[in-house]
Formats: sequence, C-alpha cells, structure tokens
Amino acid sequence: MSGLVAANLLERSGLGVTLLETRERIGGRVFGVAAERGTHRFDLGPAWVWPELNPRTADWLNTLGLPLFEQQGRGAGLVELASQAVRRHSTGFAQQPPSMRVVGGTACLTDALRARLVCTRVLLGTHVRGLDACPDGRVSVEFARGEQAGTLVASSVILALPPRLMASTLRWSPALPAELSRRWGDAPTWMAGHAKLLAITAHLPGARRVCRAAPSARPGPWLKYTTPATPRAGRQRCSALSARPLHGGGAWGGRP
Repeated sequence: MSGLVAANLLERSGLGVTLLETRERIGGRVFGVAAERGTHRFDLGPAWVWPELNPRTADWLNTLGLPLFEQQGRGAGLVELASQAVRRHSTGFAQQPPSMRVVGGTACLTDALRARLVCTRVLLGTHVRGLDACPDGRVSVEFARGEQAGTLVASSVILALPPRLMASTLRWSPALPAELSRRWGDAPTWMAGHAKLLAITAHLPGARRVCRAAPSARPGPWLKYTTPATPRAGRQRCSALSARPLHGGGAWGGRP
C-alpha cells in the first residue's frame, strides 16, 4: 500500500511515475477474497485500523470516502489456555481504541488508491532484481517480467518493501555498507510469520455457540477466531481465523 500512496503523492506533484509490482495484482500484503455471492471481501492480510493510532491511514480513508465499522467484540468470551483448559467469560475484553474494519474489506483502500492514478504507469508481474548507480546521478533498475529482462532509468527510486528483503533479494551497485545490510537483514517484519484461514460455516464450531466475542486459543496453531467479518453481524456465515507463527519468529515479528 505504501507504494500506491507514494505514487499518488508523486503524481499529484506533477512527476512522472512508474510503479513496479512483483505480483499480478496491486496491494501487496493487502488481499481479500469474497465468500459466496457477497460483495464484502474477507481480509487475508491486514484487517484492522485504529484511526486514533493510524492518523495517516484514517486521512486516506476519509479522502477516499471509505467508511469503517467496529469489529464485533461484545458478549461472552471463550479462551483456551496453554494448558488446554477452557475459560468462559460472561463479557468479552473491550479494546480501547476499538478495532475498526473497512466496509467491503481492506482491499477497497488499495483499489481506490489505484483508481486515482491517471498518469502513473503500473507494471504488474515485474520483479526488481537490482539497482545500479549511474554516473549522472540517476538510478538504473534491473527487472524481469516473465522470461524477459529489462532496465528502467529513473531520477529517484522508492522501495516499498521490508528492509530485510531489500538486503537479501536485491543486487546493489555499489554494494550496501556491510553494517547497513546487516541491520536491514535483522529488521523483523510485522506479522510476517502469521497466516490466515477463511472458514465458511453456519456457526463457529463449539465456540460460536457459547460466545459472541472473539474466542482465542493459546496452544495454537490457531491463535484467534474473529467473527463476524462484515458490518451486518448475525447475517453472515463466515469466520476469519488468524494464526500464530508455526516456526519461531516471535509473536508479532520475525521471518516467514
């Protein structure tokens, strides 16, 4: 999403922009899927926003006219402890500030950012391989699209990817200073070791019948069950589950 925001700001300033995206879609880690025939996309990437804590994101949501709704968290709660003992709570644990979600799914935000780009050239399926400093101060970007390789020369380059990937997947000429490369390589990526599963069911087996707040399971591998995922609580049959890392990496950072 940061690449789309940068492209919007640069285009608005009157600069020519080329946006290179490795995937065959825009949005990066922002990704959602529609269940059944609904128009709401369930988030398999970032799902929540806290306007008080994320003012820049909130500003873009307001600019783009994208409404929010509060994540369901009221009602009885259910927690499976590390010992596998189950505790039931008469009330859930309210978050302050509350977790908010984008109506229609977070991908509505990246779609709206993409729709604002009029002059920017967007190249999907384009993998950046390396960057070379040119004698005139510009930067040559080496990339691959399928079986074809190419280069693009720009006055400036913005890299919108985690520092550890910049250090490990790109060729630099001249080479990065060793200490900088080490620091980038050691920088954890937020939620990198997590995964999500979308389950379509009439109710969340077992837990859904005894609680309305988001149940959680400390032993894993599934850490938290989040339901419902649309603003029309009670009318949807979909539950999103977020998972803890299976192989190290800490609770919220680390490497996939």
